[in-house]
Amino acid sequence: MPETVVLRRMADYSEVSGSRRFFEDLETLAAPLSPGAKVLIKPNLVAARHTPLACTHPAVVREVGRYFRQAGCRVTVGDSPAFGSASGVARRCGYGPWLRDEGMPIVTLDRPVAVDVSWGERVGISRRALEADLIVNVGKLKAHGQMRLTACIKNLFGCVSGVRKGLAHARYGERGTRFEDLLLEVALALPPTLHVLDGVQVLHRWGPTHGTPLDFGLLGVAADGFALDAAAYTAVGMDPEAIPLWRAARRRRISGAWTESHSYPALAPSFWQDQGFEVPATLNPVSFRPAQLARSLLRRIWFRIRDRFNSGLKLS
Repeated sequence: MPETVVLRRMADYSEVSGSRRFFEDLETLAAPLSPGAKVLIKPNLVAARHTPLACTHPAVVREVGRYFRQAGCRVTVGDSPAFGSASGVARRCGYGPWLRDEGMPIVTLDRPVAVDVSWGERVGISRRALEADLIVNVGKLKAHGQMRLTACIKNLFGCVSGVRKGLAHARYGERGTRFEDLLLEVALALPPTLHVLDGVQVLHRWGPTHGTPLDFGLLGVAADGFALDAAAYTAVGMDPEAIPLWRAARRRRISGAWTESHSYPALAPSFWQDQGFEVPATLNPVSFRPAQLARSLLRRIWFRIRDRFNSGLKLS
């Protein structure tokens, strides 16, 4: 059965706010939920540096949250940033007081639970994610210095709690394709997930935090994150061998990784080709060296102290 991928042209973020079509797309593709269902919105809140370009734009998260709030769901916004707390990064991204005003608390995805992966080891995924009735994964389309290009599936790695992400880089980064396999395992271990892709203004040439802005004008929705990612990669003009995560998904025969099986009821990926989206020609190693991992741990501690000092968990 074809995977439905809805790709819309949005000239800027003002078109996202109050978009009737966006609400209709969510209604069409979201699984039915009972009133009171726990919905976790998982944006990309990678770090406080170079925000909001490196992170999911607040307008997209706000509209997603409003849809599920109107459906009677209990909505939480959460991530486990590379550095700092979710609330601290969100504040720097301009999420502002509307999260509180609209009854959508923001949390850091901590409280890890050991989850088995297929090769016999374990990864610590946040209990907050595992206990959700639905995760709405709101990824950011951007160039990436280690993955070349990322969209939705890589964003789910933020459900791995805290320092465990850095440890995974150190542990699996030099084992062939094992790190990409871990990203797939995390995505497949989570509860039912709806995927939304913020490609309205993208980060290109480099990433995931540094880079150059490009007005790309894409907003995507799909029940299958692998299908939405493959559509986005195609929109940028890439092929599977150029994207490690896409290549790994096809190697494991994940159906959404083949664009021939997709249905596009709105626009096709070809609409966005030839817009000048540039990706890194050479990739950095995925592995974190011991010194790099130690620096990362110290920075995490510093950002956590700073965020707690600057905010009593209030967004302003």
